[in-house]
Amino acid sequence: MKNNPIQHFLIPITFLCGLMLLLSCYKGHGLSATEQQGTIRGRITYEGAWPDSTKEVRLVVLGAYPEGIADQGAIIAFILQNLVVMSDSLPLFVDHYDYELSCPPGSHAWLVLAWFPNTDNYLYGVKELGAYYASGPSQGDPAPVEVYANEITDHTDIHADLSNIDNTFPFF
Repeated sequence: MKNNPIQHFLIPITFLCGLMLLLSCYKGHGLSATEQQGTIRGRITYEGAWPDSTKEVRLVVLGAYPEGIADQGAIIAFILQNLVVMSDSLPLFVDHYDYELSCPPGSHAWLVLAWFPNTDNYLYGVKELGAYYASGPSQGDPAPVEVYANEITDHTDIHADLSNIDNTFPFF
């Protein structure tokens, strides 16, 4: 059986294209400030019982709010296209957590606390525990967060309701 010389190049090219796609979708993470970044700071207060099926909880900053999207695949595509920054995994099974999140400057439409289940394909089980609202917990639409280079945007507190894990829709 003769080897086709094209096959030798196909696997590395496919891997490189996949890696480039992944890197273009993900725009960074972390909980520490870096140069030319701003910082979002606040307190997450958890209400309810933590389910044993919790794998992790992360803060996610998106450039837009996903209004009217119900299809799970469309939601994931929306998030990948609008992802500004995502935190590292936050402490679990706590009553509250004071956070700082490094973020690029700008007006970001949605600061959401996302819960990830302990399953093999946990991206399809992601649920919103809460979001930032300028006028308090769950008051109207989530508020945008204004981030300025080398400055701290303080008091971006989030009320996280662990009963939201039982909602049919991932985001409310």
